[in-house]
Amino acid sequence: MQILIELFVYALGAGALTLLGLATEYSGLQQLTGGDPVLGLWFTGFGVVLLYAGVYLLGYEQVVRRAIDA
Repeated sequence: MQILIELFVYALGAGALTLLGLATEYSGLQQLTGGDPVLGLWFTGFGVVLLYAGVYLLGYEQVVRRAIDA
């Protein structure tokens, strides 16, 4: 039972980081097209980090591997 709870928490965290990364990427694109390249590049870079953390570090490394092991 504890393994399923951990899997759910990791999946929830991966989803939250991924959604936050997508929102940050969108905001960066809006800033870039709106005429503020410095802030747009910062948002875009931070969005890449959030997407990497959500999709790969939590999503693949934790959720998928724990689901296969369970």
